[in-house]
Amino acid sequence: MRSQIEVVMKKTVRKSWLTLLALLAALIIYALILSIPIPSAIGLFVRYNLVVLSLITLPSLFFAFRARGFWGTFSAFGLTLLLFGLPLRGLWRSGTSEPFIIAGVLPFSDAASYYSDALRVVEGFRFSAFSARRPLFPALLTVLLALTGQNLVISIAILGALIATVCYLAARQIQRSLGDLPAVVFLFILFLFYRRIAGTTMTENLGLPLGAAAFIILWGTAQKKNLWQTAAALLFLTLALNARAGTFFILPALVLWTGFALKGKHQFSIPVLALNIAAVALGFLLNMMVFKLIADPGGMVFSNFSYTLYGVVAGGKGWMQILIDHPELAQLDDVARSAQTYALVFDAWKAHPFNIIVGAFKNWFDYLMPRGAGAFGFIRGDEALSWFNYAYRIVLSILAGWGLVASWKRRRKEPFGMMIWAAVGIFLSVPFVPPNDSNQMRVYAATVAFLITFSVIGLRS
Repeated sequence: MRSQIEVVMKKTVRKSWLTLLALLAALIIYALILSIPIPSAIGLFVRYNLVVLSLITLPSLFFAFRARGFWGTFSAFGLTLLLFGLPLRGLWRSGTSEPFIIAGVLPFSDAASYYSDALRVVEGFRFSAFSARRPLFPALLTVLLALTGQNLVISIAILGALIATVCYLAARQIQRSLGDLPAVVFLFILFLFYRRIAGTTMTENLGLPLGAAAFIILWGTAQKKNLWQTAAALLFLTLALNARAGTFFILPALVLWTGFALKGKHQFSIPVLALNIAAVALGFLLNMMVFKLIADPGGMVFSNFSYTLYGVVAGGKGWMQILIDHPELAQLDDVARSAQTYALVFDAWKAHPFNIIVGAFKNWFDYLMPRGAGAFGFIRGDEALSWFNYAYRIVLSILAGWGLVASWKRRRKEPFGMMIWAAVGIFLSVPFVPPNDSNQMRVYAATVAFLITFSVIGLRS
């Protein structure tokens, strides 16, 4: 009996070492991809194409994920890193400019503010009021720049590897429950969301991996009913939403879910509810601690939410509506403008109390449509025929709808019950996260993994 246990332990240790070796080998290949002179056309193809890229990538990922052992881990993880690394290489080699990047590298617009603030902290100063809105990502960027000697390219490469790794682990989690094809579709759609922010210094680069990490833990622990893992997942999700503000109502929805799902012999568990409320509160507290330590004390966390709220109360007219109705606010600093806007929100609501309902329904309508402002608005390519983009979104939307129905039918079994609660939280958040203001759904970075999962549940069903 003892010899059998020793044999099993040796096999387990050997398997762990082989897995670690495969992961390290794949990371070395990732580093090589970003350093060798690969033609820029290849990287730009992966960054911008949709249909042909799908036809090449999905079968490749499928066969890689089906393989087992050392070569299975190496091929699947290596292909994932290749997929996530090529858009960076294409961007850097070509010097392409985009809304948040100049000449392939230099941050522009909001990205430039986060980058310059990170450099300020490296030199011993504080974030400006701009980065004080969402201090977690610029704080991470500060650490990366400090570790790399202020090398932006290496910092972005490390960030890309981190995001690819988390997305790969999330796909493996899906694979264990739903199978190979749903896993690779999940990973590829996550990549399509990521590729447009790859190479930027935007907050989605932290909201996405933290949200995906929270999803990994929640999906696994929903079946195991592990209280502490659930609390850790909610902490990660709270940090993700603080890093990239988005669908905040998913937090109370999932906290309520824990009270029912981890109730034990009771109908509802108050202690479980209290613990998970504390986990969420800790996430907000950590965000405030970073703000207090390195942000401009004259700044304000989430100060720009007031503009979004005004747009909703005005009937779903967008976050710029406040400056159209009150152009005099443009002369104020960010904090003063935010405070004035909150007061004007209340006045606008009193004057037209039903406009907020109109705005809410408008935002729900936009979210459900397969347009650029819809739930899958990040699905787009450079194909000459734009109907490809719409067809892609329509297919994913139908699958997501069917996945929602399938999850509802199995709601008494986890993790499908958890997914229903998450869907409720996201849906209730949509009026306050207007799709038309989300710039192809960037605002939904922290919870996009949940949306994509409904599509692959539909695919599996």
